[in-house]
Amino acid sequence: MAQEGEFEELGLGHASSEPPPGLMRPVAPDDLGSVHERGRLLHQLEKSLTMAYEDGLASVGSAGTDAVLPLVDVDPGGRSAQVMFVRWRPLADGQLPPLRASTAERWLLVSMLLTPDRVVDVELLQGPVAEGSHLATRVDTVVVAAERARQLAPGALFHLFDLYEEVPAQGRKGSGTAVMGRVYALSADGDGPDLELVVAPPKRREPAAVTEAVVVHAPAMIFQDPMEIDTPTPGPITVARAMLRGLEAKPVTVQSPQGAWTVASGTGLVQRAETDEGAEHHP
Repeated sequence: MAQEGEFEELGLGHASSEPPPGLMRPVAPDDLGSVHERGRLLHQLEKSLTMAYEDGLASVGSAGTDAVLPLVDVDPGGRSAQVMFVRWRPLADGQLPPLRASTAERWLLVSMLLTPDRVVDVELLQGPVAEGSHLATRVDTVVVAAERARQLAPGALFHLFDLYEEVPAQGRKGSGTAVMGRVYALSADGDGPDLELVVAPPKRREPAAVTEAVVVHAPAMIFQDPMEIDTPTPGPITVARAMLRGLEAKPVTVQSPQGAWTVASGTGLVQRAETDEGAEHHP
């Protein structure tokens, strides 16, 4: 049809490839607007993952002895989301293969709408994760972050969310940019810590590697009031934790070394507390 009149400009004239993933800018700790937006995104990612487990995965049954990794995406407008589950099946001897993209297979895709929250489609998938694809990069990035999280908090369960940022390249020339993965590890039951990890994604001859790992909240801290942090200002995970309490909850007081902050439950808006004396003065 590309030869027929008005359709001449339509169609592909060359081989296509997977489009590059959307990149984000790193969040500056003192940019409370960016902190709020990233926190809102984490809240949406957490909500989407919960829906995918409860209304998506439950509809196809248990994964049994398979190892399962969910990868969550929310559209820029925050109106829809999808969760891709990849899995590793036990080998003939009953042992799992090494957890990496080259041994994983695509298994399940759960699509949903947000506000109102509802799962709209559950699709069974098949086939390996394509070598060199963005999905393969994500799998290897999250797996290495999960291993570091396991080292930092043995026995803790985490929900892992991966985002990718364009940062200045570290090199002799001092110019150019590089892509780094930022993985937020939220305690699945609240009893463990919340972590933020920076990961250098895999390259052709280099595996993914964690370059930074920070404990944002100590174990069970998310249930405390005030919540104590070691950074001067609340970060995205703290905002997400406040939002997860719901609109009806009172504002959360956050105590940092430089003073007290309040984070509005449900909306995640961050502001300085009226005094710097901690929880006694939160609204």
